[in-house]
Amino acid sequence: MVHQNWEVLINRFRDKELEVRHEALKVVTQIVRLSKTFVYRKVRYQMWPVLGKWMHDASIHTYSTTSVAYKYQLFVLQSVAEIFIGIEASSDDLNLVLEMLALYCNRTGTPQLKKEAESATKRLNVYLERRKRKKDLGEIW
Repeated sequence: MVHQNWEVLINRFRDKELEVRHEALKVVTQIVRLSKTFVYRKVRYQMWPVLGKWMHDASIHTYSTTSVAYKYQLFVLQSVAEIFIGIEASSDDLNLVLEMLALYCNRTGTPQLKKEAESATKRLNVYLERRKRKKDLGEIW
């Protein structure tokens, strides 16, 4: 089912309507909950470049908290840790996400976005630390 629907889904991340992108991210989040590492490459190499670039570009703007762009940014920040932990992303891949999150952690004027970015950063760092401990104990992932 994932293979049959992925191309249509991933193209939604290029839609000019941010509501469509928001809904697509909800679907990806659910797919990751169910499929885990099965969708690793799809998320990392097809979704993240588009989503990460949009988040990077959007980080330099200040949107009204009632705007669709703000709500989309907020949802991405709320979802990104769950998605990348769910696919068991590598340290290198997580560093790409952490770089994007740092843009939001260092912002002023958008406290909710900053809070969500800090929360996602914390979750990803805890995940990285657990992963490192397991690797050190020989329980390699």
